[in-house]
Amino acid sequence: ALVSRSKLVLYQLDRAALKRLSSELEGLLLENDSPGLAALLKVDEHRLSTRERLVDHFLLPETPPYEDLHVALRRVAKMRALTPAFASDSLALEGRLRAFEPLRGDALASAAVDRLLNPKRVPWYLRIAGATAGWLDGKERGELCQRLDRLGAQLTPELRAFAAGLGDVEGDVVAHDSL
Repeated sequence: ALVSRSKLVLYQLDRAALKRLSSELEGLLLENDSPGLAALLKVDEHRLSTRERLVDHFLLPETPPYEDLHVALRRVAKMRALTPAFASDSLALEGRLRAFEPLRGDALASAAVDRLLNPKRVPWYLRIAGATAGWLDGKERGELCQRLDRLGAQLTPELRAFAAGLGDVEGDVVAHDSL
């Protein structure tokens, strides 16, 4: 079977905006507010009428015909809280981050990379089956940048590009390969 890899993208995260979106979404789902959710997702309200409870739309597998609402929600999250900052040119970047020995030899850098690639660290609506995603706060991002700088010449070209891209982000960062 042929495995398709996606390129990793770093997004500058507006954490307050993402928290506001999460709160707004939670309120709409708790209130079962179809007009409000339709407006948030910019979908026809009729699209939401197939389930008694709005939350049920997001409990279904993200496969046809249900994936459109998940995609719409991620689009809103991206628009409101995620600014693309770096896109890797290399399909090998994720593998290098997960297995490059000099990087893995630095326990703190290795742990930070693992957090950046851990989908459990992003809200449920940013998780996609089989996708890589994760988050670091500004302090963790800065510390990882320093550790990557120390490795300097040992880094592969894709890791050097990643380090530069990570350094260009201000504050919190989200990594994702499927947004």
